[in-house]
Order: sequence, then C-alpha cells, then structure tokens
Amino acid sequence: MIRIIVDSQSNRLFRGVELEQNYDQRGGLCQVGEGDIVITTNPINPGYLDYWQGLGFSIPRLFTVGPFDPRYTLSELILRNEAVLGEISALTRSDLARLEFFCIGDAERRLALETGIQPYCNFEVSIPLSHKLAFKELCRDIGLPTAPWVVCKGVSDLSGEVMTFLGQGLEVLVKVDDGTGGVSCGGMVKVGDSADLTAAVPVVRGFGERFLVEELIHKVAEVSIHWEIDNRGNIRIIDLFNQLSRNFSYAGTSSPADLSCQIRDLIVSQLTETLGPFLVQNEALGFFCCDIIIDSSGGIHWVDFNPRKGAIIYIHDMAQRLSGIHFGGTSKYFWHEHCRFSEGGSFEYVRSKLSGLLTPSESNPFVVVTNPGVIQFGYLDITGISHKSKEEARDALGRARDMI
Repeated sequence: MIRIIVDSQSNRLFRGVELEQNYDQRGGLCQVGEGDIVITTNPINPGYLDYWQGLGFSIPRLFTVGPFDPRYTLSELILRNEAVLGEISALTRSDLARLEFFCIGDAERRLALETGIQPYCNFEVSIPLSHKLAFKELCRDIGLPTAPWVVCKGVSDLSGEVMTFLGQGLEVLVKVDDGTGGVSCGGMVKVGDSADLTAAVPVVRGFGERFLVEELIHKVAEVSIHWEIDNRGNIRIIDLFNQLSRNFSYAGTSSPADLSCQIRDLIVSQLTETLGPFLVQNEALGFFCCDIIIDSSGGIHWVDFNPRKGAIIYIHDMAQRLSGIHFGGTSKYFWHEHCRFSEGGSFEYVRSKLSGLLTPSESNPFVVVTNPGVIQFGYLDITGISHKSKEEARDALGRARDMI
C-alpha cells in the first residue's frame, strides 16, 4: 500500500495565507518514509532532509506543486499540475495506493475523483461532520455528553443568546460553524461580560448565517482522543493525549495523558459504545480525533470533533517510529509545543543552536524538530522526548526554547 500524504490546509480560515499553507510540510515526513509519497507546495529544506535521515528516517518520494499562490490550496495546486499528476499515476498504476488528507473538503474530493486513487476517508461523513453545529446535533441525537450550546442565526441573535448565559454567571465561546484552530485562527471568540460581547460583534459578523454559542467549561483537564476506522469498520484507538492550549488555541501536546483510569475508561467506552457505532454504521473511514474537557466534578464534554487527522497524530507517529529505529520499542514520554522565535528564520540556524540536544539518547532527554515549513516564518515545532518522565521531556523542550 502506497500512502500518499497531502497535508491539505484547505479550511477557509487557512486559505490565502502562506504560513498556513506551508503547514503542508508538517505531517508527511513524520508518518511515512521510503516507498510512500509526500506532496507539498514548496520544496523541503535540503538541510532538514539531511537532519531527518541522520535521525534514521528514510525519505519518501517528494513532489512539489508550488510556488505558493494565494488563490489555491495544496489540493487545488496538485489538480493544476499535470506533470505531478502523471508521475503519481505512473507510480501507483501497479500498486494499491491511498490518499490521506489533513483538512477534508470539496477540493480533496475532486482530487480523489480526478486521480482515481482511493481516499482514506468517506467524504459523505467527514465533510458534513466537520461543521461544529452538525456535531453538536449529533451529540444531542446519540446522547454523547458535550458542553451546553445554542445556535445563532446571524449577529442579530448574538446578544440575546449570549446574555442568557452571562445572566447565569457563565462565560461562553462563540465559534464559527466551519472553523478550526481556535481563537488564533479567527474562528472563535471568548465572551465573559458585556464589554467582551461588544468587542466580539465585528469579529462575529464574518462567521456567516449560523454559528455556535457554547458554554465555556472551566476545566481541570483537556485531552484529545485519536482513533482510526479501517475498511472493515474496525475501530483502533491510537491514544489519548494531553492537549496544550493558549488563548483557546492548540499549542501542543504531551503523552501519556494525565487521566485517572476511571476517566480514561469512561472516555473510551463513550467512543466505542456511542460515537464509534454511529460512525461505523455510516461507513466512516480513516482517522478521527476529538477534544474533550473534564470539569471539576469529573464530567466529560466532547467539544471539538475532527473527522480527519489531528495534528497530534504526527507527533505520536514520529515518536513511535523514532523509538523503533533507536530503542527497539515504544517511546514512553513526549512533550510537544509550537513556539515562536525572533531570530534565525532558517533550519540551519535552528540546528546550530540546538546541536547539543538533537541526538537521540535512551539515557538523556533530547528534542526533535518537526514542521520545517514554518521555520522561515519564525515558528518552531519542538518535541522533547524522554525515557524517564514527562517532566524531563518538558524540561528538554524548555531548554531548546531558551536556546532559540
């Protein structure tokens, strides 16, 4: 089976933004190697590829379809590149192959149809359920616990619906129906009082005709559960991870998740007995994840469902593969963060600064740099890995961040 990784950043909040489109370099190398295919807009830095091979990873067959054009996402650029389409067709003519996407939408559906390559998803499930209101309605219908919510039909409904929550001493999150990435990507606004409400109105005007007002649950923990549904309808739980967030936006992850066995078992049972059977019955396929909030009383709230890969799976797969290469088993602890740095802007700079921490070791914590495409924009994705403790992995990441 040839895996073709198209780390598509085709959500409308990402369109036309070069930084966001360059996230297409994030997932491919983390998940696949020799014999598979990774397609990106821009070429991956040769120095980074040298570093990646030095870690022991093999390099997949790489194709580029850029340069960046604000009018098109990665899937659309592939459709416009007859040379790359021809090469991929030749490579997959005699072998089974599948397309794996990040965002899943109409452009990805067209790419699958025009190439004739099997997508590892069911568009009829993934596209509708990528909308937050559709998932909330599903939670209501199947009895999956979620944060209290109401639908707003335009800005004219906003004040009345929000004030109902505020009048009960509650804060809310206002979410665009088809958004992702939280506050930082412009698809969510936190409202805690009337002043916040006034400030939110100009932002919410761009949210469309229907959007979501959701009670802000004050959490004691936030986790993300990731799973896969194969072609036979089998559900494989990948793992649960701590979800790190800043200003209600994804900022990283750590593993293993800090959960009691009781809470973990309850989350797993809600997936396997409630949400999972619905998905299997509707012939869902591929990778899925959902963010879950645990409140102070131990209540579980399934809040943001992604009927696609989540960013955490890339870090999980990288850590698992790296451990298999160097340590003959499963990597026990990791801590990953998306960081900002003010100098450098090149992988060569990053590599020179972090040289003392980049060598895999079973006795000492170390760091791995992923997502080379964002470095030129002053961002860095770093994962600390340790065989002793999650705290040691976090400390290694902190040291790397300080060096940068």
